[in-house]
Amino acid sequence: MRTLVNSVRPSEKVMQKDCKQQLPPLVPDGIATANEKQPPTLLGGYCADCGRYLFPRPKYCPQCLASPEPGELEGDGAIYSCT
Repeated sequence: MRTLVNSVRPSEKVMQKDCKQQLPPLVPDGIATANEKQPPTLLGGYCADCGRYLFPRPKYCPQCLASPEPGELEGDGAIYSCT
């Protein structure tokens, strides 16, 4: 059996072509700010009716159904989630 040195399989050629394409951003638009001079911040919402901060900003507050105001969230905080 012969082995080929420095050979590229056809599937690897396809992968090499695909890797040259620009990758989509890791963070979707509208989730965080991107600024070279400052660290990124999360974009969320604040419900003035019930005083809750929300991330990501929904159309309506889940607590009181008011429309949250858009804004940047500060660096400190707790993220609560469930699965």
